[in-house]
Amino acid sequence: RTLKTDKIDIVVLNALQNEIIAYDILTRGVLLYDSNSDKRIDFEVRRLHRAIDFRVGRSYNLGFF
Repeated sequence: RTLKTDKIDIVVLNALQNEIIAYDILTRGVLLYDSNSDKRIDFEVRRLHRAIDFRVGRSYNLGFF
């Protein structure tokens, strides 16, 4: 009811290997549960940095720099 949709994917981010998908989830997803906000914020910052590093490295390897 809160999300007003039946289209929901639940993802365990700390088990996710794909940095691009993790970035999309962290920037556009909806947080459903948070048992420890300090740990969540630390985790999110680390994952976002990894995703940004991945995107920059991928762009470099593809010759965009």
